[in-house]
Amino acid sequence: MVPPLLLTIVLYMVPGILALAAIGMRGIRVVYPAPMVSTALVAFLAVVYGKARIGFTLTNIGLGILACIVLLLVIRLLARLLPRPPRGDDPRGAARNGRARIPRIAVAYSVGFLLSIAVWVLEYARPVRGPDNFPQPYDTPFHFSVIAHIVESGNGSTLTSAMVDRTAGSTLYPAAWHDMVALVVQTTGTSIPVAVAASCTTILVLVWPLAILGLSCELLGHRGRWVLLSLGLSGLFAAFPYHFVVYGVLYSNFLSYALLPSFIGLFAGHLTRLRVPPREHLTMVVVLLVGLVGIGLAQPNSAFTIVVIALPLLVQQIFRWSGADVRERRGLVLPTAISVALVLCIAAVWRFLYTRPALHRTVSFEWPPFQTDAQAIGVYAAFGVNDRGPAQYVLCALVFAGIVRALHRHLHWLVASWVLVGVLYVLTSSTTSTFRDVLTGFWYHDSNRLLAASPIMAVPLACLGIAWLCARARSLSSRLPQAGMGLEAVAVVLVAGLTCAGGGLTSQRALLRGESVPSQQTGFQDDEYAFLERVSQVVPQGTGVANYPYDGSAYAYSLFHVNVFFRDYDANWIGQPTSDIDTVRHDLNRAADSPATCEVLRTYDIEYALVMDRNALNGTQAPGLPFIGVDEGNWSGLTVDEGTPGFELVLSDGRGNSLYRITACQG
Repeated sequence: MVPPLLLTIVLYMVPGILALAAIGMRGIRVVYPAPMVSTALVAFLAVVYGKARIGFTLTNIGLGILACIVLLLVIRLLARLLPRPPRGDDPRGAARNGRARIPRIAVAYSVGFLLSIAVWVLEYARPVRGPDNFPQPYDTPFHFSVIAHIVESGNGSTLTSAMVDRTAGSTLYPAAWHDMVALVVQTTGTSIPVAVAASCTTILVLVWPLAILGLSCELLGHRGRWVLLSLGLSGLFAAFPYHFVVYGVLYSNFLSYALLPSFIGLFAGHLTRLRVPPREHLTMVVVLLVGLVGIGLAQPNSAFTIVVIALPLLVQQIFRWSGADVRERRGLVLPTAISVALVLCIAAVWRFLYTRPALHRTVSFEWPPFQTDAQAIGVYAAFGVNDRGPAQYVLCALVFAGIVRALHRHLHWLVASWVLVGVLYVLTSSTTSTFRDVLTGFWYHDSNRLLAASPIMAVPLACLGIAWLCARARSLSSRLPQAGMGLEAVAVVLVAGLTCAGGGLTSQRALLRGESVPSQQTGFQDDEYAFLERVSQVVPQGTGVANYPYDGSAYAYSLFHVNVFFRDYDANWIGQPTSDIDTVRHDLNRAADSPATCEVLRTYDIEYALVMDRNALNGTQAPGLPFIGVDEGNWSGLTVDEGTPGFELVLSDGRGNSLYRITACQG
């Protein structure tokens, strides 16, 4: 686990730090956006290399990153031709750029990251019980198969990553997260589950906490108090990030949402501080564009999340720039008109994108409403996670205290963004209408994805809440320390303990523990794991194997290098099933009497059929998505036994798991 973890950390941090330093960023702005920039560079180069037919390897990616860094240095040199900055420093900029008292800030970072690691141990490491284990919800086989396909093909391009499912139509799927994992698998030779565990650990302990730290410091200042509180609170909200290592598993959204606060922090920090030299504007525009590429190649719906979060900020800044006085009701007409025009423009673009064929699969994927409006409001306001356990009342109290403080600090947009995301969550989880479909379609109408955006605003709000409560406590008691961060440290440790002991995190721990280790109580069972190891030793490398993916065999390709025909579940198929796909799943067991079926089998070099045990936990339901269901009639051709003509038993474990050689098409 150590080499894969170290390489993962290097991949997420080093390219971004070098690139940000090359273009002239300073202080914490060299560090907290680094994962976002690193992701952008790797995923963008993967697309370029895919088009140029250059192998997707660590060496080639490293050379490409060096070329990008040189380009950024050139941009920095060109920026020097712009007017020089005036003398003097902006005090808020000094705080943001990291000129803080080193000893105190070092303690804040140390305690904050120790808390983050402690939460990771409790919420991820202990429930998973080893890097070889992994949760098994519906999307897992697809993501694992994409990684295996990238490693096997040497092509990490987002434009072709969906070729793994053999469907017709689109082959595009955002592959930034998969690219990072594939580089680790390819370079270290580790298994996909171990590389995935390293990726999850890095995102949970480093990428997400750094991003939240950056956002909080951009809004509140780079001071020890905010460093400590933002890092300490970053992993406590049930909706994100820990929900996304067991739900879905939505690995693509997991990465993109972990990067989002970095983008919002840079955008908000710059937008509220526009009186800077032109060269700084150019630098920030380049960094934000690069970041947007990275987030988009991780999961495009996060770009729409940015719009939702940034809209209130833009509106607030429009009123501020215009000099309008809301209290005195002076000068409101012009900023109001501009704001309305902005909203209408966004709505027009939103509607246009909603009707694009390339996004049809996303916006037409229907997650049905499952609760009332009142229930949805309660879940969102109390930081619950749909059906994953009780509310988080301690965090709820802190956030609402923080809302009061945010309004006093003129951070109205932060509160409005949190409310706006909540409106979308309530709409998609409790209503049915065209209005709802258009607004929430880019998130597959999946309320969990919208709920997961809440902590992006909630963590800074909770930081404000704790800081205010600590200040009140100091004013009421002279016995409490009047300086330093001791009281805040005690408070955040207490909050972390209470939150981890109750609320929504306990139920997620239990779910992760129950799904992560193959056993007779998981969809992919321990006897099937052992049987697939034997299958991999019998079937020649690259030889095709027909299979029914819901019986556990969907994992054969990614975990055991067995070239099964169906490598994921059909709701994950990016394109439409071809006639060849339909022939295999409908007519395989009639191959002895069907020359057309044999022709398809020869096309894909399919010589074996894998039949594994179907029971109440696998083979008869969609893992984690019961409302989708499994229509076994669509897979009738994959019902094979020893009496099926043209099929010869090769391997069996006596527990319902069998491998057959297809003799019907020989000769």
